Amino acid sequence: MPRWRRHDNLDERSRPPHIKGMRLAPILHLAEHAVDGGCRWTGRAVLPGVICRDVVVLRVRQGLLAVRDRCPHRGVSMLLGRLDETAGTLECPSHGWRLPLFGGELCGAPVVEREGKLFLVLEAAPPSMPETAIEADLACPDPAKD
Repeated sequence: MPRWRRHDNLDERSRPPHIKGMRLAPILHLAEHAVDGGCRWTGRAVLPGVICRDVVVLRVRQGLLAVRDRCPHRGVSMLLGRLDETAGTLECPSHGWRLPLFGGELCGAPVVEREGKLFLVLEAAPPSMPETAIEADLACPDPAKD
């Protein structure tokens, strides 16, 4: 897998891709971080209805996994949280609570790589997605500029 770099835009002609009938949501504004001897990525997933969600992409045994980038209790970034794959938890770096990766708080979802870009795998094909990935990028501002 290639080393990730910041991707501000997807190709203008690209459309949200499909995997076996499933829709994929692009993860934009990717930034790579060295954490605990490995790599993690932060970015913004563009969900149906052009809703942006800040995510942390973790490398786990099964592949890549995206979780929400905010602790639901303190609102701090989960980027530096300690991952326990055996227990299936990510520990909040602020107050130490261990949150389940697939629970309602972090909402873990698989991530796939296509042509050097990361995509969040959605559970079911939503009725509407942006016409092009570039439209989604325009609606989802760069977090560095917020």
